[in-house]
Amino acid sequence: VCPEGWHLPSDAEWTQLETYLANNGYNYDGSTGGDFIRDKIAISLASANGWNSSTNTGAIGNSKTAYDAFRNKSGFSALPGGYRHPSGAFYTIGIYGSWWGSTQVNANNAWHRYLDYSSGSVDRGSYGKVIGFSVRCLRD
Repeated sequence: VCPEGWHLPSDAEWTQLETYLANNGYNYDGSTGGDFIRDKIAISLASANGWNSSTNTGAIGNSKTAYDAFRNKSGFSALPGGYRHPSGAFYTIGIYGSWWGSTQVNANNAWHRYLDYSSGSVDRGSYGKVIGFSVRCLRD
């Protein structure tokens, strides 16, 4: 899926990124660390454009100016591309952004990370590999 010299991040590489962000001032409230490292870093990964609007605390879609210093602070520029169903239809554009990882759960499923316009969290889940999520390639 990635060009030569690049690879999909493993589940461990995703966790490494999340831990770094949470421990180095990328939480939406300026705090560091926390019991659940993924809970406050979503806005630091997300593009300022394309996301549905939300009034939830720390949510990607919350346009409150207090969050501006943290919006896309990581430079990841995540966009809410939704997903492609096996039928070819696209769903949840503007709502979710999902990125595949290389770590398989079993022959049919793999781990992915996703962002939700109404949340401040980066979420981790496993899903069937027949679904079309976005990819983020890392240099080897």
